[in-house]
Amino acid sequence: MYIATEDNEAFLGHAPDADIARQIAGATGPSGANSEYLLRLADSLRKLGADCPHTFAIEDHLRSATEHRT
Repeated sequence: MYIATEDNEAFLGHAPDADIARQIAGATGPSGANSEYLLRLADSLRKLGADCPHTFAIEDHLRSATEHRT
């Protein structure tokens, strides 16, 4: 798990979910594309029966942005 902190230059803080999704869509880290991480996280949370509205909202924005690019 990665938790962004304020000292990270890419830290958005309390940004709107759509802004966070845009940031994730264009970001890549040592483990790969951040978008892939977010999508897998959301899928895993659903499989566990966990409800995380923030994660799911970002996922929705990310999927919408990806659909509009194709």
